[in-house]
Amino acid sequence: MQQRLLAEQLIPGVTKPGPPVEWQIAGVFHSVRSFGLRNDFPEMLIPFWQIPWPNTGIGVRTAENPASMTKSIAAAVYSVDPQIALFDTKTMNR
Repeated sequence: MQQRLLAEQLIPGVTKPGPPVEWQIAGVFHSVRSFGLRNDFPEMLIPFWQIPWPNTGIGVRTAENPASMTKSIAAAVYSVDPQIALFDTKTMNR
């Protein structure tokens, strides 16, 4: 079953949110640490086609050394779409 949420539209280059739009929920994380923040916070994922910006981020959990996974992850992304390239890869600690 798909879950949806009504939230204000995010418009690139505009500081004020737009009118409410329906967002499809693709995933929910209990705690995420990103953008250099020191505290964990919840985060909701939406499908790439609903994101108004031309880039996105992915997160991968691994028991291996995260830095050693870059080539494997790039190969998996390339197998889905050869036009997509990874940029600025880094571990959560970095």
